[in-house]
Amino acid sequence: MKKISDALSHIINANPSYKVALMHRFINISQFAKFIKPLVESRTRKDLVSESALVMAISRYQRSQIKKIEPIEIFSVKSLTVFSDLCIVTYPKSRALMKNIGMIYEIIQKNNGYMALGQGTDEVTIIINNAILKEVDKMIRDKPIYIERKISALSIKFDEKYCEDPGILHYLIQQVSVQGINISEISSTRTEIIMYVEQKDIRLLFDTVHDQFYNKST
Repeated sequence: MKKISDALSHIINANPSYKVALMHRFINISQFAKFIKPLVESRTRKDLVSESALVMAISRYQRSQIKKIEPIEIFSVKSLTVFSDLCIVTYPKSRALMKNIGMIYEIIQKNNGYMALGQGTDEVTIIINNAILKEVDKMIRDKPIYIERKISALSIKFDEKYCEDPGILHYLIQQVSVQGINISEISSTRTEIIMYVEQKDIRLLFDTVHDQFYNKST
């Protein structure tokens, strides 16, 4: 059975937004204690954790951590790249569609274009240049479930050392959502996250990620 302080530290350290809020005193500790109480109870395997004890534990954590780290050091981006004039097309998943994926890649390469692929249980989403959409439509007989044309993408590359850190994606998305930017799609590799947004939001997305995370000391 874990101590309340140990469970609390684990939960806060796994969520950069909690840590930032506590370090800058943006958060009401009593309300935060009520919010986080069920999570602490799950980790401590206790049916009931006293809110007053939890408030005291949070206060001690805040005092011990507030001078140790700045939120600017939590996550740093290595490079940012923008891709414009894209479209998002979602199809029902079928064998015929999957067979055509390779041919679609060939078209993309010939045109020096852009392509990203996402597969679910029943759907396949393809993100490509608008200029190539007509050629792709000729190859795929299935009618698209969804098409969104005025899309841009921001590629966010980061150091591999962050791959094991929990909460990084949540923290990144949180900063973007605070700006009121709707993320239409997300794709990723081990050290890269790509966000797809409406073209009208790409400048704000770039500035938000750049100003908050780019070229910061780590």
